[in-house]
Amino acid sequence: MKKEEFIERIQEIIEDEEIEFNEEVNIVNLETFDSLAILSLITLIDECFGIVLTSDQLGKISTIKSIMEFIGYEKFK
Repeated sequence: MKKEEFIERIQEIIEDEEIEFNEEVNIVNLETFDSLAILSLITLIDECFGIVLTSDQLGKISTIKSIMEFIGYEKFK
């Protein structure tokens, strides 16, 4: 998956069209980052990369960049 596509998918999950999404966006602080968005993000990462986030790992994620670092930049083309 390309980096841009991943960021677009996160934007679709979070449903906030007022923000310009990029790697530096702190998704945790967004009002629309709710429990449904969290579940959708976990599902996206599992389906696309075969990685299951634990609650501890999820607690360490704040920005899109931190998600990509967790997954591994080499998986983004």
